[in-house]
Amino acid sequence: MKVAVIDDEINSRELLETLLMTYCKDSVTSVTTASSASEGVALINSFQPDIIFLDIEMPGGNGFSLLDAFRKAHFLTCFTTGYEKYALQAIKYGAFGYLLKPLDISELKEIVAKAKTKINELDDGSKNDSIIISENEVYHVINYREILQVEASGNYTYIHVDKGQKILSDKRLSEYEQLLPDSKFFKVHRSHIVNLSKISRFVEGRTGVAILQNQVEVPIANRRLKGFLAAFRP
Repeated sequence: MKVAVIDDEINSRELLETLLMTYCKDSVTSVTTASSASEGVALINSFQPDIIFLDIEMPGGNGFSLLDAFRKAHFLTCFTTGYEKYALQAIKYGAFGYLLKPLDISELKEIVAKAKTKINELDDGSKNDSIIISENEVYHVINYREILQVEASGNYTYIHVDKGQKILSDKRLSEYEQLLPDSKFFKVHRSHIVNLSKISRFVEGRTGVAILQNQVEVPIANRRLKGFLAAFRP
């Protein structure tokens, strides 16, 4: 795996790089570092790491602002920080791991091993990815293939999943439009995003209606119809 370490403290960067190349050398092929959030963004874009170890409190932008720069992250994120208080926010950002400083070698090795397994699963296509959804301080890990549709409700969003479950999220629909992969989901209406694999049929009309596997009918806005027909493969 290619690893990026982003931390404003040079001692922390050098120590983590040494630990990775000493104790995780069977899994880690290369390590590169950055000393700020802005440097980290440029590094990720050029280096394309598999996993990043990211400090939170840094001058000129914190770790969360760095992640905000990526519409869809194609890397795993492990936060490395001296503070426990950011753990819930890290979960909301879909963190793969959360290590407290000073780093524990056994915990670091465990995170790297899990990351390697996760990346291998994704490369093999044997497992779809997941998304973390917060609901009243409860966090649900939902696999993409479980989601039927995502529906706007004012400033909130309902996530409709298999078996009739409906989760109310405090994120707006626009945030899920950025988080969900374009290859699997399509925004058919200003209030609806559908899982393309969960559509049982399409009914043509003045605009159109997508009928999901649970027989729920979802309207398709006229201006989105052409794009939907190009993406939908029954």
